[in-house]
Amino acid sequence: MIVNISNWRSLRVRRLLWTVLTVVFAPIFLVSTSQADLEGTGLTPEQEQELEFADKLLDAGFPDYAAIILEQLDLPAEVMAIRQIRSFTARGEFDAAREVVDQTPGDTQEALTLRLALADGYYAWGRYDEAQQIYEEFFDAFPDQPDESILPFFLSSSHRYAQMMIHTGNRAVAADAYRMALRAEPARHIERQLQSELAELLMLEARDAEEDAARDAFLAEVQELADEILWVQDLWFGRAIVLLAHIRVIQGDIDGAMLIVDDYTPQLREIDRILREQSEETGEDLTRLSPMAQCRYLIGEILHDRAMQIIEEDGNRDEALQLLIGRRASDGEQISGAVHHFLNVFIRYPNTSWAPHAGNRFRQVEELLYREFGRRIRAQVTSEQWEEVERAQFREARTLFNQGRFEEASESYIQVLNLFPEQSSSIPAFGELAASLIELQSHTMADAVIGHLAERFSENEDLSTEAGNQVTRIAAKYLDMNEHERYRATYDEFFAFFPRHPRTLLDLQRFASEARSGGDYDTALHFYSQIVRDFEGSSAYYRALSNMARIYRSQDDEERKVRTLRRLIREMTEADVRSHLRVNALYRLANTLRGMGDAQVDLARQMFGQVRQLLEGDNASDFASNEEEANANQQFLEGALFYTAVMDAMRTTVADRDRERLEQQANRELSDEEILSNFYKARAIRQFNQLVERFPASTFAPSALSQIGTLNTFLGRAEEASTALRRLERDYPDSREAANAAFLIGRNLLDMDMRDDAVEYFSRMFDGDADFSVAQILSAGQELLEAEEYRIALTAFERVIAQSDERRYVEPARIGKGQVLFGLARYEEAAAWLDEVIEDYPRSGRTIVISRTASEAHAALASQKEDGSERRALFNRAVDLMRRAQQFADEPAEQVRLEVAVAGILERRADSEARFGSSTRAREFRNEALAAYQTIMMFRDASDPDIAPHIQRAFSRAVPMMIEMERWQDVFEDAQAYLEYFPNGRYAGDMRSAITTARTRGDITE
Repeated sequence: MIVNISNWRSLRVRRLLWTVLTVVFAPIFLVSTSQADLEGTGLTPEQEQELEFADKLLDAGFPDYAAIILEQLDLPAEVMAIRQIRSFTARGEFDAAREVVDQTPGDTQEALTLRLALADGYYAWGRYDEAQQIYEEFFDAFPDQPDESILPFFLSSSHRYAQMMIHTGNRAVAADAYRMALRAEPARHIERQLQSELAELLMLEARDAEEDAARDAFLAEVQELADEILWVQDLWFGRAIVLLAHIRVIQGDIDGAMLIVDDYTPQLREIDRILREQSEETGEDLTRLSPMAQCRYLIGEILHDRAMQIIEEDGNRDEALQLLIGRRASDGEQISGAVHHFLNVFIRYPNTSWAPHAGNRFRQVEELLYREFGRRIRAQVTSEQWEEVERAQFREARTLFNQGRFEEASESYIQVLNLFPEQSSSIPAFGELAASLIELQSHTMADAVIGHLAERFSENEDLSTEAGNQVTRIAAKYLDMNEHERYRATYDEFFAFFPRHPRTLLDLQRFASEARSGGDYDTALHFYSQIVRDFEGSSAYYRALSNMARIYRSQDDEERKVRTLRRLIREMTEADVRSHLRVNALYRLANTLRGMGDAQVDLARQMFGQVRQLLEGDNASDFASNEEEANANQQFLEGALFYTAVMDAMRTTVADRDRERLEQQANRELSDEEILSNFYKARAIRQFNQLVERFPASTFAPSALSQIGTLNTFLGRAEEASTALRRLERDYPDSREAANAAFLIGRNLLDMDMRDDAVEYFSRMFDGDADFSVAQILSAGQELLEAEEYRIALTAFERVIAQSDERRYVEPARIGKGQVLFGLARYEEAAAWLDEVIEDYPRSGRTIVISRTASEAHAALASQKEDGSERRALFNRAVDLMRRAQQFADEPAEQVRLEVAVAGILERRADSEARFGSSTRAREFRNEALAAYQTIMMFRDASDPDIAPHIQRAFSRAVPMMIEMERWQDVFEDAQAYLEYFPNGRYAGDMRSAITTARTRGDITE
């Protein structure tokens, strides 16, 4: 079946992708474990072509795109299995890959192939121990040359194993793996690659060998391999020449090394010429593969080192000079010196790894010539040439990075950055090195790179901005990978080292805002504090202080809130900052102070006075930058007038200075009652009237008229009170105050802590002769019930029940009476009353509240009964009523609330059994209650803001029960879970105490 390519943008894009995958991602020589599994599978040519395309996508690191093709191919199971493994390992899903491998046990070709594919995946992710175990099992199965059918896999695995051993520093095992691959008699071109790589590895061993015998043995094997390679003139031929020259260098035969290079120079030039021609044809710089660069660098190195030795030993200086700058031979031919070789490599081969070394050596020779001989070199290495070499060196590493070959990219970046540690191009290289290490899960090394990038470049005026950008890009990569802790840690580095980076302030504000929105107030305060520390005097500085004050309010920390607002106001005033935020802060501080009692009333009045001064002055427009702020300022002005009057209305103590002034005016002593009534409350009436007259459209106007009516009622001014209430109903008919004008007088009396006056007022209101509608009395009763003024509310509900026969009034009144009886702890009356309500209204729209309250009443009554059968019947009735409520609960939050209530009934039943009945039964019910709470804790959605309070309630009940039962592990785990779900929750302090208790009393450490 041919793959339907409709999911791709176009056939042209598909062809282009095929070309890129074929050229860029194809292995140089060796086959992979997925390239030799098609023989005998019976696939059509079209299927094989599509499968090859999918394999190249997997090689390129695009498992998701490969899956699009594989899902549409009807592949044999043995062909599909290896792709599944490669796809799983490409995503890092090794458990899933292992499951595919385990489905084919034994040592068959298919089983071995699948295990090798898994090993390849481990190798790609840097999980070398796991990869090594599989490779070794594979090689142990074939101590001699394997069967021909398994040769491709044996060969590729031997090579990959050798590479892994080199990476882990185990050269001896790597060399054995190369030898093992060569015993498999690979194709000639593959054999030459393996011989060359083995020879280079052995050369490193010889260089580091401490004993002569070991070094000679390594060199002998290198010589043998190089002689084999020299039979064919290709890229490996050039490397063999370098190897032979290196042998002579290690043996101390410098002349012999140079003679070898000279003898083979014609062949090296021919290889170099061919590579240059191919570069022109393909557009790709293939001179990076030229052996000429390494050979010329080697000659220059030999000449430079010999010249240095002569100078240090005070030898023939003319000879040293000729070694450095060259000489003319007897036949007139110019013989190059070290400086020419280094310059040639640097200029002609900028893409090779030898170019930067040649550049550094050139500068050393240049300095040496001037220091020792007073000679200057005409040819100079320009900054442009250095930049070209620099770009070329980073180009290869970046290509590997872009191809997703992260291990090779990281090694390449490390090499190049050692050569170019502090150039402008080094900055993105450090960033991509860190990204490569992150992809390889090498987080410790990535952290080191991030730290180096931040510390090394943060103080560099020219490079700090780009360095900071790279750190934030690394952080963004962690965020994309859902590594939130590392994301935060990387940004902490950024904030610590780049306080003046262009994006620091914006990111600090973003982090602070996100933390505050998520309820993580401590984190938000951390970021706002950094803004306050580093950006003093800026608009962001003032906003940060303002937001800190808001957080303190959310934490109920009034002291720090007031202190922060005072600081904000003081500094904005001293700097003459004219902004909406200054008015906002003044208003918030005044509002906070007025809620702190009579001791702060005068200071609150002063703050409200400052609000008025700013907004009523000639420069009022300076404090708003747009229409929205202007409207808000208008609200602040109206609020300042209103709350100044409210403070006078609610005042219960007399300020000494007011007493002194008023008594002086009256020429006698005055009682507190006289001053409170005739001065403060009278002044409040004037201020309320002023607000209504100046701002009749104000949202505060209806409430001001209500307050005027209340105060005049208290002062015995019935006509003035009536006038205010009539105006309220006439001018503001849609307001809440107008709908409940009469009731609000009583409610205002309660708010002013004049409870006896309120009770008397409500008693008159609910008296049978009073001229109030049933609806007004019902509304008053419901408000009083909500305020927990149960006795007055009971009078209201009984008045409605007695006065009306309309269900719309009677039903809510009867329910309200039941709730009031329960609130008054008259449980037997409440239970009987609500049972009658349920019987009369079986399908009420208020069934949930009726049944829930009735259930709670029956449970409370049951807990008082000593008789077991009576107690059991009442508890069962309570549970049945709660189940009835659950049947009508559609909203998830209400459902969870009722589940918590059922658990509470079980808990109450356990307590009553412990008090009056059986300890065994008490234990059973306690376990049932705990199980009910834990079900809510485990299976309900804690992220739902409507459900969360009920889940928190379940935690708050369950954890103390577990402490009582000494279930310490459960205490520890559940309290930890609470803090994870609700780090700033209502019961967070209790949960931390529970964890401490579990650790001390239960010896819990994990």
